[in-house]
Parts: sequence; structure tokens; C-alpha cells
Amino acid sequence: MELTHTDVDRLLSRLGPEGGALYLPGDLDPEALDELLDARYGTARTLVSDGAADPAADASRGGALLVPFEGRAVSMRAWAYGDRWVGSGTARDAAGVERPVLAAARREVSIPPRGEDVDWVERLVAITGWTEPARRRDAAWAETESRLGTALPSDYKRIVDTFGAGAFDGYLGLNQEPWTHYREEGLLIWAGTEHEDLYCWRPTARIRTGGPSWSAPPTARTSPSTARRRSSSAGSSSTRTTASRWPTTSTPTGS
Repeated sequence: MELTHTDVDRLLSRLGPEGGALYLPGDLDPEALDELLDARYGTARTLVSDGAADPAADASRGGALLVPFEGRAVSMRAWAYGDRWVGSGTARDAAGVERPVLAAARREVSIPPRGEDVDWVERLVAITGWTEPARRRDAAWAETESRLGTALPSDYKRIVDTFGAGAFDGYLGLNQEPWTHYREEGLLIWAGTEHEDLYCWRPTARIRTGGPSWSAPPTARTSPSTARRRSSSAGSSSTRTTASRWPTTSTPTGS
């Protein structure tokens, strides 16, 4: 049996908002299902391997996915996505036969409220359920800023330090240092999407001033190749530049 993303949507809808578990046909390849979920939700955490459950797999780490199997799970990987856990693997059914399974469960997310004093990095960590240690403790930001000739936003640096290389929702890729492809336009690129939309800053002060370097809002810029593709269907040759807030609050799942 070969699954598509449409099939996965249909199966998850059967589980409903409260979650539950489904035993799937025996001819379905569990690894193929994992690949579909990886492509959709990003990096998974392992809850069960060779019948042994991770002792740290509590409610905050997807442990609720294991409840319907009552100790019969043989393997299980879990993805955090917004207020939901999604899991796949194999488990023994009532007859003792190991079969592929798909599970879902509610996920409690404690998100700091919006406001002027909100710590955006803490908010992003809460939204993602990120529990891994900092990925880039040794980032040489002083060297990078000196080379770029401008200071970088402290929250951007903290997000890179925390999450490291990867993409949020498998969609928004975080640059480990700003790209300079549009430096002649006064833009530094901090992220990009799978559709080649580029998210940029416009620095307004040089590092030697010692003052704030980023008084202008970030911008989203469509790369020329994407603009050409879009213009061919929309009848326009102009690129898109819009204001956006930093940081993004799309629901990432890891890096």
C-alpha cells in the first residue's frame, strides 16, 4: 500500500481533534509514512525503539501518543505541530501481530502573550516545544558582524544559537548568517522559503556607531526567478516587497 499526503490528511481527520490511534494495513511501509510526516512536520523525536519506550517520554514530549497501545508499541516517532502530537510506527494488535500505526494526541502549548515586553525567542521556543540544547553555542557573531560591517539583531542571533540549521514547518529556512546577495539594495537576507521568497533586513546604522543597527522593519522580497514565474501567470513583471514582523511566528517543529 502506497500513501500520499492526501491519504495522511484523510487518516488524521479520522482521528479527530482529540486524537487516538489507527492500525493500518500490514502491507503499508512504516518508513514511507515516516518520510511523509518528516516532509510535513520536520524533525521527529523517538518515543519507542525495539519495544523499549523512552523513559523521558512524558506528556510534554509526546507520551500521550503511547496511551492507546497499552504497552504494545514496538516503535514510535513523534512530531510536535501546534497544539497536536502526531506519531507513527508499529504496534502489536490484539492478536499480537505487529502492524503499522498512526496516532495523534492533544498537545498543551504554553505560549507567552504578545506585548511590548514579550521575549520573542522564548515565545518561539514555546510554540515549537523545543527542548534540545542550544545548537550553536560557539557562533562567532563578533567576527560575522565585523565582516558584514553592521550589528545583527540580538533575537536573530539567539534563534540561530538555539535552533541551528533547519527550517520552520519545513518551509521557512533560517540562514545561519545573513546572506549578502542584495547588499547593493541595502538588504541582508535572514531567511527564505521553499517558494524562494526572501526575508530581509535593511540596516540603518554601521557597527562603528555603536548604536542600534535595525530601526527599519524586515521586508519580504521575491527572488527574480520566482518573480518571473509568477509574472508569467499574473501578467506583471514586478517583484514583491512587503513589510513583515520579526520574528516569524509560524509553527516550527525543529531543525
